[in-house]
Amino acid sequence: MCQIIASIVDVAQVVDQFFDTAHAIQFGPGPPKAITWNAASCSDDELGSCYPFTGDGQFVLTGGYVISALCFMPLGLMDLKENMLWQIISFILTMILILQFIFALWKKGLSYDNVSL
Repeated sequence: MCQIIASIVDVAQVVDQFFDTAHAIQFGPGPPKAITWNAASCSDDELGSCYPFTGDGQFVLTGGYVISALCFMPLGLMDLKENMLWQIISFILTMILILQFIFALWKKGLSYDNVSL
């Protein structure tokens, strides 16, 4: 169950980063308000530790979570037989991407410079 929740969080964060500017609604102390964040708001010094939407006692619902829920909730509400077509499509796309990754590594060549032997 922990792996599923972590995957949902990862997908939502990738969707937020895909659009370059993350839009969210902040629920917390006070009335809900719309907020935005992008990586350009971080300085070069805090680039590794700059986190969006931090604060005390706040619940933030980003656009990435909403888009992820809209895409995956219908699949989660289907039973296994109804969902079989999507599983087959997902498997085929995964195999295509793995083969593309292997071909790209093979074409570029393998380097053993960073491997301790």
